[in-house]
Formats: sequence, C-alpha cells, structure tokens
Amino acid sequence: MVVIGKALIFEVTDDTNSSLGMAFVVGGFSLGLIVGPAVGGFLAFPGELYPETFSPDSIFSKFSILLPNLVVMLGYILAIISAIIYIPNDTKSKPLADYIKLDDEKSNKKSYHEKTFLLQTSIRKENTPPASYQIQITKSEIQQLPNSRNTRKVNRFKDSNFGKIIFDKGSFRACILYALNSFVGIGFDELYPLYAATSKDYDGFGFTTSEIGTSLMIAAPVVLVLQFTVMSRITQYFGLRRAFMYCCLATTILLPIIPLSYYIAHKSLFWFVMLSALVILRFLVAFGSFIINVMLNNAADPELRGFVNGFGMTLSTIGRTLSVPIVGSIFGWSLTNVKHMTDNVSPLGFPFNQYLAFFVLALSAILNILFVYLLPESVDQKSIVSK
Repeated sequence: MVVIGKALIFEVTDDTNSSLGMAFVVGGFSLGLIVGPAVGGFLAFPGELYPETFSPDSIFSKFSILLPNLVVMLGYILAIISAIIYIPNDTKSKPLADYIKLDDEKSNKKSYHEKTFLLQTSIRKENTPPASYQIQITKSEIQQLPNSRNTRKVNRFKDSNFGKIIFDKGSFRACILYALNSFVGIGFDELYPLYAATSKDYDGFGFTTSEIGTSLMIAAPVVLVLQFTVMSRITQYFGLRRAFMYCCLATTILLPIIPLSYYIAHKSLFWFVMLSALVILRFLVAFGSFIINVMLNNAADPELRGFVNGFGMTLSTIGRTLSVPIVGSIFGWSLTNVKHMTDNVSPLGFPFNQYLAFFVLALSAILNILFVYLLPESVDQKSIVSK
C-alpha cells in the first residue's frame, strides 16, 4: 500500500507540489507508526484495563484483542471508501507518451528539439497538449532520444520491467541510494537504545526502559510536525540532490554528539543537548528517506513508477536487514575496547571504543553524499515524457 501511495501521489501532482505530496505520504506513515501502537496499547485487553466498562462476560473481554482489530478494520474500510471517491480512474486517462506519434520522415517539418520544446511547454501549461501541438516525430528521431530503449539491443531481459530499471541509471542508482540511506537510518534507530541502555561503567547513559521510551516519545511528535511543515520547503529551496547532501552532512556531524553528551555533568543541560541531537537526527533520517522517494519517482518512467517504488523498497529492506546485525555486532565489540574497564583484555581505546559504531554510521552517511554525485540531474525534476 505504501508503494502504491507513493506512485499515486506523483500521478496527481507536478513539479510545484510533488514534494509536498510526498511529505504528506511520509508524514502520514510516521503518524501511523505513532497512532498504531497507541491504539493497540489502549484497546487491547479492555476487560482488564477498563473493567467498569467491559464486563467479564462481554465479547471484548472474551476476545481480548478484538477491539483494536475492529478499529484497524474500520480504518481499512474508510481507506477503501476514500480511494473510490477521491482517487481518479487512471484507465480513462491517456499517458503523456501517447502524445508522441510515429510518422514517415518525409512528412517531418520540425526538428526534434523544436518538437520537444513544444510538447514540454504544452504539458507544463495545461497538462494536455492543444490540437496545434499534436506533434509527429519520426522513427529516426526517436532513436536519437537519450537513453532510448531503441538504442539498446532488444532482448527479453532488457524489455522486462526489471531490465528497464537496471539499465536506467537514474532509477537504479536512486534505488541503491535508498538502500545506503536505510542502512544509516535503521542503524541509528538500533544503536541509540543500545547505547542509552549501556551501563555508565562503559560510558553509556545507563537509562532505564522508561527513560529510553520517554526520550523517543518526546522526539516523535516534534519530528512529525517538522515532516509536514519543513521538508517540502527545504527541497524546493535547495533542490533534491543538494538538500540530500546537506542532510547527510548534518547527520555525519550530529552522530558523535549523542555519545559525547555523556560527559556533560549538568543533568538538565545533558538532557537538552541529547534530546536536541536525537530530535534532529531522527528528523534527518526521515528527511533523507523522503528525498530519495521523490528522486526515485522523478527518475522513473511514468508507467514504471509502481514497479520502481517496489524495487526501491526491496533494496531498502536489504539495507535495513544488514544494518541491524552489523551495527549491533560493531557496538558489542567496541565495548571490549573501553580502556578503563579492568575486565577488558588489551583494549584498543579510541576510536575503537564505544564511539566506533557512531563513526561507522557517520562514514556511511559520507558514502551517501559521494553517491549522490552519480545521480543524473534529471532526478531533481519530475519526468514528463516516457523514456
């Protein structure tokens, strides 16, 4: 459903509001991650939590998790009704690529560049080409299009949806960047509670589970508000690629601040610095994912947006899956290198102590910055003509 939502939002938006539309998709998903567990926590086992309302003989007391499941089902029903009412029927609309018609070279009167300009101008102004702009392009001109399928060898693999993505530099590289960014994001989400729960003997925070939950609960609503209000404005001001590079650069700088805040003696100042870094880092993780999703849709052929989003999320899942054991193992090994612990045999000390996992994630963020330079400029703007 998330894949379909990302593809749909780009079908009904243009360059002026596609970033804002994606911000609502990402923000809505984040809101669901907050509201969903809350619904389960407050409504599961109602007979035990609210005995004055639900008697022991009631159906909700006998089936303890029926009530939250009914709420979830109601949400799906409302989603289906909203989809029927508000989502346009795409089978009735013609793709933009249909406006290009093949014709014999002898009847051609305009150059390819003239025709491309007229087509793009008419689509941007009215989103439907007027009769005077029903352009005819010859087969030889189609072969001149950059990255055109006609210039490649026609075979079964390259003509498949998967092959089209692999041989499209923009789409495939954006998918790889999605995996690299997910490695950093999930790595931090895994590392923070591990470090926060680590004993102060190992220079960790020594937080209880309630303190960890409180810090994350404070960060979540702040990040949610920033997602709806700030994300699209930043990308419109800087552009997608530059905004992503600044995002990764800020992530690289802020990651070491989390463990360094341990050395702040004043408790109130410690919480302020630590929570500020936590909120900004969680926002940057969500912001990076948001930018990549916009770039992914910009790079994709209109008819392949759903497939590209699915492939990108698959690579993202691989990055997430690898991140958890790698970051966890590095952090566990790094604790054996804390020098003032007498139980550690031949500890290596800095930078292989408790800071190591944070440094690894910071280097991964730098790798994301370098990889952005491999992306074509076309990912900054929405595709208007099928490749």
